[in-house]
Amino acid sequence: MKKNQILLRNSFIFNNKIIFFIPLFALFFSFSCHVIKNGNYYIFSLPENPPAMFQWIDKGVLAAKITEVTVNDYLFFLETVSKDSSEEYLKELIPSNECALFPYLRLEKGLKSEEEDQKMIWLDVDAFKEKMYAKKNPVAFIDEFEKPITGISFDQAEEYAAWCTFYFNKEQDLIKNGNRIIIFRLPTPAEFTNISKRGMEDCDFESDKYCEINRKAWKECANPKGCALCNCAGKPVCETNKQVDEMFGKESLYTVNIFSPNFIGLMDVQGNAAEMTNEKGIAKGGSYLNTAKECLPDAIQKYEKPEKWLGFRLIAEVVDISTTKMYFDDEGKLREHK
Repeated sequence: MKKNQILLRNSFIFNNKIIFFIPLFALFFSFSCHVIKNGNYYIFSLPENPPAMFQWIDKGVLAAKITEVTVNDYLFFLETVSKDSSEEYLKELIPSNECALFPYLRLEKGLKSEEEDQKMIWLDVDAFKEKMYAKKNPVAFIDEFEKPITGISFDQAEEYAAWCTFYFNKEQDLIKNGNRIIIFRLPTPAEFTNISKRGMEDCDFESDKYCEINRKAWKECANPKGCALCNCAGKPVCETNKQVDEMFGKESLYTVNIFSPNFIGLMDVQGNAAEMTNEKGIAKGGSYLNTAKECLPDAIQKYEKPEKWLGFRLIAEVVDISTTKMYFDDEGKLREHK
């Protein structure tokens, strides 16, 4: 039985039993490459391995992050850039008050620290953990750090993607990798649509009957047992879904890894947080406030500002460095021609 066949059969037929199970293939990708802290990405060689926590869409050419970019991912970004950035620049990166993280950020305290190595975006961890532990639920502990980062502007998402490109490639071996680097970016609307459709259609079950059932299930975000397969509005509610609603609250953002991956190994492409594309104001995938129909591949969500329901997922594209404006200086640091 093929890998996706096992995962999807678990998801659709035994969903009640595994909704809190983190798929083994996700753990495999976590350890198949060296991970630089909190999902910021390094690979040994191309094209065999995608960046950690990414899944090949077109092997050796294009990969997508398995989950939406999380609070944890974005915090690591803030802490890293704060070490050699101005206060003005850092303030431009702070999420808006639509982000659940916002009340716990202490920018000024971090910058005024007397110790140089303490000069960073400082999170009031005690207050944040108090919030996390204070929410009593009957099922499981909620890790707020593993929710998608929301309340982010288009420009902030673009800045994060650019940082990932430079952070990731700074230690790459160009000779070993055939003069190739990874460019991290937001997907185009067409790319997101195509990736989402593949996630619903690329069934590799040996039985056409199972493929038909499961394609229908993905399109409706519900399995034959009446359990939701994505975090969308008006979703069906089986006993497991009731437990999740008790954990997070109705019409709210979930942590990543709650639902099993789609046919191509990506999570939450439908629902949870709507995802920005590289066209400002255009998001795809739908959120927890959209119906299953509004989360289908061709649907569009428009936005004008940061929103509590809006996040993003990165695409990783393998390119020849000679086709870009980037270069490595004498010290081996990645630079960009202005």
